[in-house]
Amino acid sequence: MAVTLVQVDLPEAVAEALRLADLLRDYADAFGLPGVGGEGPLEAAAALRVRHPEKPVCLVAPPGAEAAKAFLAFLAGRAQVLRVAGDLTVDALRTLRVAAQEQQVRLLVDLTGLPDAADRAKRLSRAKPDAFLLEVARREAGRADLDLAAVAAVREAGERPVALAADVEPAVVPQLLRFRPERLIVGRAVTGAPDPCRAAHALKARIDAVQRLTQFF
Repeated sequence: MAVTLVQVDLPEAVAEALRLADLLRDYADAFGLPGVGGEGPLEAAAALRVRHPEKPVCLVAPPGAEAAKAFLAFLAGRAQVLRVAGDLTVDALRTLRVAAQEQQVRLLVDLTGLPDAADRAKRLSRAKPDAFLLEVARREAGRADLDLAAVAAVREAGERPVALAADVEPAVVPQLLRFRPERLIVGRAVTGAPDPCRAAHALKARIDAVQRLTQFF
């Protein structure tokens, strides 16, 4: 069974991002940085790689296939994962995928909020992205259950791994792990917690416990 990675998305301020990365290094498998393209995220990624070279870094590409490809060319080892918008054609995504492979960068295709996400996933799967990414929200405010219908549809139609972005407490982790996501992306649920280390440890421990229980199923 593939293991779900925990990616912690860090705040924009570089000093605070590095401070939290130092605190969370024992619980995060990877780090994400905000901002769409630009020099700021690249510089932050370079600093993060110096401090924690064993932790892959995820950056967000600017919109548009050409802009994403140009940004990819500047990564130069500073980031190992690129989050791209899912409003691309199959041919554009295929070209981007080839360029990403040359740079040894994984592509997460973000389908969050796009109409007909499942149909789009089915078409874009021909370009063989590494995973489709979806942000998961609560069904209603104050309820513990999550709106996972889109995840199920994309997972089935796209026949590719999924990555899930969801700021959740450990109790609802089993709902997410049903889809065997390649990574679970969290942000303020950890970085904004009164005790980020405790929050990250609880989340990681819950994921590990669920995966141990389900590894033979």
